[in-house]
Amino acid sequence: MKNSIIEFMGTPEAGKTTTIEIIKNKLEAQGKKVAVISEIYSRGPLKGMKNHTDLRIGVVVSIIKEIIETRHIGYDYILVDRGLYDRLFFNEFDFFRKKIDYSQRIERESFIDFSIRNSIYNPDKVFVFMVDSEVSLFRRGGEGNFVTKENVLDFNKVLNDFSKFIPEDIKVEVETTNMSVDEVVEFIFKNI
Repeated sequence: MKNSIIEFMGTPEAGKTTTIEIIKNKLEAQGKKVAVISEIYSRGPLKGMKNHTDLRIGVVVSIIKEIIETRHIGYDYILVDRGLYDRLFFNEFDFFRKKIDYSQRIERESFIDFSIRNSIYNPDKVFVFMVDSEVSLFRRGGEGNFVTKENVLDFNKVLNDFSKFIPEDIKVEVETTNMSVDEVVEFIFKNI
């Protein structure tokens, strides 16, 4: 049985996680078997360590491991909250923000790119969520450690540039700034 792997990536507070849960429920209501691989940083031993750039490669390995384990169970859909394309994006974001140098950027990029091209990951769709910085801050309830106006502006700039490198046949961009949750879900559901 072929699994359909769908990655969700994008701006903080753009609605990715909420959308994933609703899409999961809608697919299951149609009798589909659905797995969700939640954002690695939100659970387990990596919880709360989002800004530790040394962990980026470990996250890639963890994502690949979960995909391999999940693919053999027979799910119709595997929904991935921040998968390997997201890891490539964060590599670019770290470089843009000068958290890593050029050689670190190339080393990580090579590893992640190799993992995408030579693993069983190969997503069928990559949904790239974007939201205006002001809306992101509003949805978050104000600035936090990572979600600041400056960070979200930088995030969106790098994400906009990066998304051009995702293959067109799998990329779907979703600008959620002026969309309701229902509108986002309907758009995603039509494009799965």
